[in-house]
Amino acid sequence: MKTQKVIFTGGPGTGKTSVINELEKHGYNCVPEASRQILKEEMEKDSDALPWIDILKFSEIAINRIKNQFHDFDIPSKNDFAFFDRGLPDVLAYMRHDDVEIPEQFNKLSKELRYHDIVFLFPYWDTIYETDSQRVEDSKTAKTLESYLKHSYEILGYEVIEIPKVSIEERVNFVKNKLKLIK
Repeated sequence: MKTQKVIFTGGPGTGKTSVINELEKHGYNCVPEASRQILKEEMEKDSDALPWIDILKFSEIAINRIKNQFHDFDIPSKNDFAFFDRGLPDVLAYMRHDDVEIPEQFNKLSKELRYHDIVFLFPYWDTIYETDSQRVEDSKTAKTLESYLKHSYEILGYEVIEIPKVSIEERVNFVKNKLKLIK
């Protein structure tokens, strides 16, 4: 059986990474957010491939990185699930948010590479939201991005389930219950 690829999406600073880290402690395969890695790399190079300078260039790098992450789990595995901190449709949502025309090959790839039917949406949560050197969006932008992200998955036929604003362990249990991982 091939590994089922489960997406965590949501605006910046909504707790996706914290839940991913906790699932990893539970022994699950977890894939970190490609965009944060790319931001760090491009900022260190003083590159213009940053979303606030050239979102198309940044998006091209992100799409390729996420595509490679996707294919890394295309083999049968003893672990039935892999949890991804964002997926290909996230890149499209950010581009739509910034009114950037999406290249057809990005749309095509998002239709071809399918994740698990359930996508978990982490809603904006003012109590935990913080900015940092890579997460530069203000709270208004973070809230707005949420609707673009949800729409990006829904138009591709995914069932988007909102994660409750509860503790990390409760969020982990919510995900495991929805995926029938708790018996």
